[in-house]
Formats: sequence, structure tokens, C-alpha cells
Amino acid sequence: MTFSSHLLVGGNALRPQRACLRGSEKREIVDSEWISLLAPIVTLTSLWSSVDLRLGVRAAAQRLSYSSTAELQRWLRSHDLPPYQPLRDVYYVVRLCEEAASGQSLAAWCLSRGRDPASYYRFIQRACGKSWGEISQIGLVDQKAEAIDLIRGGSNERSDLAAM
Repeated sequence: MTFSSHLLVGGNALRPQRACLRGSEKREIVDSEWISLLAPIVTLTSLWSSVDLRLGVRAAAQRLSYSSTAELQRWLRSHDLPPYQPLRDVYYVVRLCEEAASGQSLAAWCLSRGRDPASYYRFIQRACGKSWGEISQIGLVDQKAEAIDLIRGGSNERSDLAAM
């Protein structure tokens, strides 16, 4: 299952306090929520900064000095976060959308880092159930807002993520 039913579908899951906001006010609130959401996982986001699709849960657990992948997953659960892989995927999609919002195409971003663009287009399709063209048209603020709602979501969303 993809997280497209919850994430990156054009703002349908915005929390009520954000739903009526527009423009810079909405962007400021969403950016603030995004930063506060990432605070407990700052060590993970530092690993994820390169948006390397090969960085799986085993490598992350080793780099963070966990004795096993299960220990990392338990830590995520204890902080009421989704499992590693879907959490990483949500973060990666938002990061790639941030690059697109800054004016760099996904293909150019990949090539500048010596990566195969096709792998990233397939990742987006697998993770979101939508093409990069569809995802990049939604808007960064709404994508971040939905990512926030998904990550903070209850156990039902977490179960959906685990089934990815």
C-alpha cells in the first residue's frame, strides 16, 4: 500500500487550524510544525539529508549505534512515530519537493549527485502512488502539511504505513 491516500493529495488532510489559512501565514505555520515534528528525529534526518534510497533500516540502525533494527523501530514507536521505512519515505518525498520548489528539476538534482533519475521517479511512484509530475504540482506547503498529519496520525495511519 502507498501513502497516497493520506499524503500528498492536495491538502485534503489539513488540520482545521491550517485549512482556512492562505499564503505566507499558512507557510509559516506549516514550516514551524514541520521543524518541531523533525526535532525528535534530528539524528535520522541528518542521515537522510542526502536522500539516498539505499539507506535502509539496517544501515540506519548501525550508524545510530542501535544493537538491532528492532531497537530502532521500538524507539520510533516509543515516540509515537511510524516505522522507519515509511517515515523515511515521507521525509524523502518532502525533501525532493523542497528541491523542486527551489527551481531544480528532479532529474537535474539526481544527475548533479551522480544518481539515476529513473530510480527516484520510480521511488515517488511507489511511495505515493502518483507520478512525479502529479506530486510536484500539488504545492510544497500542502505536501508538508499532509506529511505532518500523516506522521502525527493515529494508529490507523501507522498501520497503513506499515503495510506499504
